[in-house]
Amino acid sequence: MKVKRGIYGYDKYLLKREKEKQERLERKLLILSYYSGSDIPHCIICGLNDTDALCIDHIEGYGNKHKKDERIGNIYEWIWDNNFPDGFQTLCYNCNRKKQVRNNETRERYVYEIHRNQDIKYK
Repeated sequence: MKVKRGIYGYDKYLLKREKEKQERLERKLLILSYYSGSDIPHCIICGLNDTDALCIDHIEGYGNKHKKDERIGNIYEWIWDNNFPDGFQTLCYNCNRKKQVRNNETRERYVYEIHRNQDIKYK
């Protein structure tokens, strides 16, 4: 009787998923490093280097509008596929939120501008 050797079925699926997860994490760290301007990813405002607390920020603001217009599901995959375009920076979540509030980049402001720019005709 032959004994099957190797990984089959669900275990093979789990290993594949784990490998994909590791590749995504490595890409994310590479992107965060690139936009922070050094080998070690860090917030360009406060210097925090905890990768769990870092994110990509649109320098000009309105990242949600960009994601919606381009139909972007994952910003890191989009940046990778588009060869690291300009217009992004690495910030920690706290500095990112402070920037949003300071520059009035909140979702409510974005919705207001959409309605304000539409030609609304009243009868």
